[in-house]
Amino acid sequence: VLSVAALCLALSLPALAQTTGRIRGNVTDPDGVPIPGVTITVSGENLPGGARTAISGENGGFRITALPPGDYNLVAVLEGFQTEALENIRVGINATATANFYLYAELLETVTVTSEAPLVDMTASASGNSFTAEFIKDLPTNRNFYDMIDVSPGVSTSSEGSDRSIAFGSNM
Repeated sequence: VLSVAALCLALSLPALAQTTGRIRGNVTDPDGVPIPGVTITVSGENLPGGARTAISGENGGFRITALPPGDYNLVAVLEGFQTEALENIRVGINATATANFYLYAELLETVTVTSEAPLVDMTASASGNSFTAEFIKDLPTNRNFYDMIDVSPGVSTSSEGSDRSIAFGSNM
């Protein structure tokens, strides 16, 4: 009885292989670099026992075998990449369907840079001063043009008692 059961089992394996199909494919990034470790889940109405999974290998390839003929949906998932789905992949009897995935890296961080406007105008090299009438009236000088220049920011006399002025380190 045991030998008859083993013979029946051995004869039924080739029949099983002839009534199923396969899905194979590759998982790469947009530049064609293989992505290993991607979980591919296949689901469909004809799949007994529910969804099945496969993991892509070092070269990004995967293979799912012993699928009854029908239409299947595939989903590729890997942390750090956007999930991609392929729908209605048709598998025939003793046929191999191809399903290739192209996964895009997912942005995990957002950098927001904020700042205040600088105190210095970066678009102009000129500096200007304006003096109110009250400031000029209270100025402890002879109130001539050169005295007003000497009290401007960045301007100083070259030495005490000198009539030469230096503006931002340059002689005037």
